[in-house]
Amino acid sequence: RKYENEAVLEKHSYDVVLQIIADAACNPFHFLDDATRSAWLQVMRGIVLATDFAAHRQFLDDFAEYLQGHPADFADPLYVDWVARALMKAADIANTSKPFPQAKVWGQRVMMEFWAQGVMEKRQNLPVGPLNDPETVKLNAAQAGF
Repeated sequence: RKYENEAVLEKHSYDVVLQIIADAACNPFHFLDDATRSAWLQVMRGIVLATDFAAHRQFLDDFAEYLQGHPADFADPLYVDWVARALMKAADIANTSKPFPQAKVWGQRVMMEFWAQGVMEKRQNLPVGPLNDPETVKLNAAQAGF
């Protein structure tokens, strides 16, 4: 299995980014030296992988622990990396800050996506994600945590 059944969508998304920027005309990093380009690609990978909701609780715990011993310092690359990932996570789940009618529609859409994935996981005898089983997961209960 290509992604070891972990963060599949996120890892695929990052792979697509790499395919796109393989074309020099689409590569915003082409002017950077190899070391700097590699560092930026790692930052980008971390930001994309931050959207994996399976790792959400662990990220929050680790980020809170990190912030206990580190003051805000945008000159510190590690601090910037943490903040960038936190901002991406906030944007990724920002739907719930929208007016309820709009948030409800998007909540329904994301659950339909999860359920379709669950059906495919069952067909392929893969583990079914915690929100992906349309037979056991109810929309309201799944969205209550958001």
